[in-house]
Amino acid sequence: MSLAFIRFSRTTGFAILLAGATVADAQSNSNPSTLADETLDQLLNTPVVTVSKRQQRLSKVPAAVYVITKEEIHRSGAASIPEILRLAPGVQVARINATQWAVSIRGFNGLWSNKLLVMIDGRTIYSEIFSGVDWEMQDVVREDIERIEVVRGPGSSIWGANAVNGVINIVTKRAADTSGTTLAVSAGNLERFRATAQYGGAFGRTSFRVYSKVRDESLPGTGGFNLPDTHRQAIAGFRIDSNLSARDKLTVQGDGYVGRTHDPEIVPVTLPSFLPETSDI
Repeated sequence: MSLAFIRFSRTTGFAILLAGATVADAQSNSNPSTLADETLDQLLNTPVVTVSKRQQRLSKVPAAVYVITKEEIHRSGAASIPEILRLAPGVQVARINATQWAVSIRGFNGLWSNKLLVMIDGRTIYSEIFSGVDWEMQDVVREDIERIEVVRGPGSSIWGANAVNGVINIVTKRAADTSGTTLAVSAGNLERFRATAQYGGAFGRTSFRVYSKVRDESLPGTGGFNLPDTHRQAIAGFRIDSNLSARDKLTVQGDGYVGRTHDPEIVPVTLPSFLPETSDI
């Protein structure tokens, strides 16, 4: 027997990054329309920066690395980062409810797992509360993702804390590569509504983009309970890239979000055991 109740929470947050580009945003020499158009040599020359903090060819990296390209992301139709990570072999992704995800590599998976280092453009995004990732808060615009590098195996000698079972680095496009206006809208029975509006431009040697994004997700009830399991979130942010000189570059990023969640939490109830009556003979 089990009982259930509805937990209501409201989350708000703000994050900002000021850094002088320490991770290279390398571009491949060719830009084919699909992976099928690439030659084997081009696939092996896919740039990777996560393993050693410098650009290397995928074929020369001494580690178990998988690169999720922007073409794969576009074809998959995945709407969130955890869903995109399902494309990488060896990554365990489980959805707990409309809000929460469990993502890990090489086991130890769970809601509070913290043995995986996740970064966006080389910046760690773990929560200071439990050293893991609040996946519901990491809502990067899908069209802005250049590639996702997944390294399976320990990486603490390079990256330090959390890189026990693996490292995931989400590399986004430079502001100069997202000039113009972008509008994206999707709807469905689970992801009820998602809309993104973005504008990019440049002035002098500085490029920028600003964006806003809203989403409304819902999952059906399980275990015979028809309980609301929804998540609504609005996020807005910007990125500015400036070429200070031939060698020095400056990147400024900021994101702010507000969300509201209704998620059911099933609480098991342990009933006392009843022993059959016995009589002494």
